[in-house]
Amino acid sequence: MVFSLAKEHDAVATSVFECGDYRTVTVKLQNILFNAKVHFRLWEELQKRRTEKHVNVINAGFSTFIIYTIQAHFKSLIVELHKLVEKRKDTYNLTSFIENAKIDPDASLNLVEECNDYLDKIKLTSKAIFILRNEVEAHSTMKRTPEESFNAAAITPHDINKFIQSSGYILNAIGSHFFQQKWTLNEIEEGQSVTKLYEAMEAYTVA
Repeated sequence: MVFSLAKEHDAVATSVFECGDYRTVTVKLQNILFNAKVHFRLWEELQKRRTEKHVNVINAGFSTFIIYTIQAHFKSLIVELHKLVEKRKDTYNLTSFIENAKIDPDASLNLVEECNDYLDKIKLTSKAIFILRNEVEAHSTMKRTPEESFNAAAITPHDINKFIQSSGYILNAIGSHFFQQKWTLNEIEEGQSVTKLYEAMEAYTVA
């Protein structure tokens, strides 16, 4: 396998590929994607249950615990997703990884088409992630209110879930092509764990 980008003679790596081979970078991106899915599933489950009466078991001790926990998972989710869509040359990010994979001499026409299709389909979601990260979650823009930023992003839980799934698919495609390794983005059980927690609190409340 030949890496297509030449190294520049400075102390800082100018490409994710200069920090390791495809396998190393893929593992780094898989970890970021896994973290994003964990936060998404927890946020999703907590969001659904925020109005249930038995959350008072926790809120009795800390009146804003649930809402702050929901916000914390959403903030972490956006930060992890931003790691994937940013285009910096000195970070592990999916965008640069795909662009470099496309120009590798060993890349097949089919893989290049899959990569282009993925990049085309995630454009709107990527833009939404940039807006939420840069204007609300990592910074506080003075240009508009948080509500206006969310309206501009216009992203839904379905969009986020679809982005996570399609990102897992393209990572699988690249990993399978270059070193015959597949990594399946399995359903994460954290959501079920939260469900069990609420069931336990509900039973405690009833008792």
